[in-house]
Amino acid sequence: MRETSDQDFPEGWGGLTPEQAALFTAQLRAELGRDHPFRRFFATGAIRAIGAADGSDDVVFAIAGWDAPYFASHLTWAAADTRPALLRRLRPRPRPVPGITPLHSLAALHGAVF
Repeated sequence: MRETSDQDFPEGWGGLTPEQAALFTAQLRAELGRDHPFRRFFATGAIRAIGAADGSDDVVFAIAGWDAPYFASHLTWAAADTRPALLRRLRPRPRPVPGITPLHSLAALHGAVF
């Protein structure tokens, strides 16, 4: 079962299964990190992945209580830095932060690159 019908998306995009939605939402939360302003949306469950582009890591999310009802982001799938805390502090690694592109409709996904 998909959360959002494939018919709701433009060509090249499709809905997700609940398992995929949970995985993509968790990955976005990890990539944005603790200090990102969206943290409050994750705390209330207001963000959830609803679709993905065919053949890329571009994902569209629904969000409640924000400027737009949707946003798209390119997930990097970067692994967490598991080095000891002191080493992470002394020699921090740059963390890729996925961009957030607001969308006022799913039709805006047509031909978009994130």
